[in-house]
Amino acid sequence: MEVLYRMLFNAPLDADILTIAENMTLLSVRNKLKMFIGVLTGLICACETAYFFYNVYFHYDVDYVMTFAALSFNNTHAVIIIFHNYSKYSSFKKGVDMIKSHFWTLDECLPESRKEILMDMKIVKIIMVASLALVLSTPVVYIPFQGVRYNETLFVFINYLGHAHVPKPLEYVIIYGSVLKLFPQGYFMLSYLFTLCYFINHYRYQVSMVKWVLLNSTKNLSIADDMPQLVESAECQKVIKHRLDKCIRQHVVLSRYAEYLVKHFYYTILWHIFSGISLFTSLLYIFLFHNAANNPVALIINILGAYFAAFLYTAYGQLFQEQTDILLEAAGASNWHFYNTSNRRSLIIFMLNLKRQYKIVGMGIITLNFEMFIWFSNKVVGLLSVVSLMEE
Repeated sequence: MEVLYRMLFNAPLDADILTIAENMTLLSVRNKLKMFIGVLTGLICACETAYFFYNVYFHYDVDYVMTFAALSFNNTHAVIIIFHNYSKYSSFKKGVDMIKSHFWTLDECLPESRKEILMDMKIVKIIMVASLALVLSTPVVYIPFQGVRYNETLFVFINYLGHAHVPKPLEYVIIYGSVLKLFPQGYFMLSYLFTLCYFINHYRYQVSMVKWVLLNSTKNLSIADDMPQLVESAECQKVIKHRLDKCIRQHVVLSRYAEYLVKHFYYTILWHIFSGISLFTSLLYIFLFHNAANNPVALIINILGAYFAAFLYTAYGQLFQEQTDILLEAAGASNWHFYNTSNRRSLIIFMLNLKRQYKIVGMGIITLNFEMFIWFSNKVVGLLSVVSLMEE
């Protein structure tokens, strides 16, 4: 188990999720073998996508489009993610350097924040590692136990073999190559999600640290929590000012970091949404109207995979967008009535800066949030209900 864990994540079993996510992304580029496998997988996916669109353009057929749209959109998605992983590697390194240079560590945070973060890390680690294990195990359903026709309505190259004359060895290479490349394809597509996990959770954990400094801004002072004494005590107000300044400086860092995240992820996230919706609608067509697939289990897994991926992306997007609200609530809940005029002014400036950050967060590295995800799910259920009534 330890060996497998190190192969996938380049990290020990007891490593936290942030270490796992960082090492997984770095390993996909630094390890020459994994880089070769990733590039080869991307090229195969690109060839399948190009062949699909070639047939659509020159021999337009709705049945053909809807039959092969599922995995073709998935291939397009994979090509973009693999390209993103390699083309944005220097940007990823920049983000890692920013985190290590300017972010507070767990040793620097308050006990309440440390407890909250460690608990969250354990939960996220279970979710992410289980997701990768699930993704790497699902391609087994595509293995052609029943011959070349088994996956003919899933893979464009295998469909091509049905009306082409190619040597037997090449035929087997195409059949098994189309299926086996799904394993590294799933790994590299999930590595992108691990990158997202790395950046978003670092952002969340910094917000948690700042939040608890705000909430404890009047804690452990030399004078009892008596308002007149605290307001008049120059020594206590100096300590409060130091804590507020610490939060304000860190928020400036977080604002720059949020801008960096938007630039790092903005163009690929649109493809996540597009490919997820396109994949799901094409699979609906196959089930409800076409129903010509020879491997329905594989299609069901594609549907579940698309929905699960959309759920995780929207979850991280929602978490990213909620952090400003968390800091605003913490600033409002801090014992500001114990502050003197100068410190209250600093707190107001801090809250105004948080309001301005809505312009950054409003762009969103993920434009789809939970409300839109639920809305989309309801529309799909409604479509199924209408079609069922029509069939009756």
